[in-house]
Amino acid sequence: MKIKGSTGVKRERKLKPRKESHLVARDGFAELDSYLLKCRIFDSGAGSIWQDLQRIFTEMGVKPVLIGGMAIRLFAEPVMTYDFDILLSRDDFLALKKTGKRYGLIYKQAGTFRYKDTMIECQVEGEKIGSNTIPSPELIRGERFSPTLEGIFFLKLLSFRPRDREHLSRLFSKGIDEDKLHVLIRSYRKKELWDRYQELKKFWTFK
Repeated sequence: MKIKGSTGVKRERKLKPRKESHLVARDGFAELDSYLLKCRIFDSGAGSIWQDLQRIFTEMGVKPVLIGGMAIRLFAEPVMTYDFDILLSRDDFLALKKTGKRYGLIYKQAGTFRYKDTMIECQVEGEKIGSNTIPSPELIRGERFSPTLEGIFFLKLLSFRPRDREHLSRLFSKGIDEDKLHVLIRSYRKKELWDRYQELKKFWTFK
């Protein structure tokens, strides 16, 4: 676009690229990395932090799965969050506690690590979410460190806190594969989760 300055001489003004408001992706994290680096909320560098963490996890040989608000971004509209939540096996969690400091992962307390200025919250396989047991990361894993849509939906269905219900609604709108979800719930052997899903589905469909 050309505009006139005070001298009357035309000069070029570059238009800034439009910011993306959300991200939709089913597998991988290249899109998430790119999005976080561009998103105004995460100018502090969350995208580069996640790239660092993926490199650290790979070098250490641990295989967590991203969950929580950052994982919701893979499939639905952004949610406000400044930390990373991961699901991992107990062996991998103990490995992070033992050697993570060499890579800058400082263990704080109650399953929480700090990397630079970012907090990493861990959910460990076998521990409790209310009356339920945290599943294996392999149950919800997609590509590399990413969950499947049905996997993160299942995990939210399992914890079922007030904020999880909002996330479930957003994820449901992206198209849940019910066959895959049913396999997850059946493998977990808790039929009431399927009943919970059916009740929520009726509500969302009615709306």
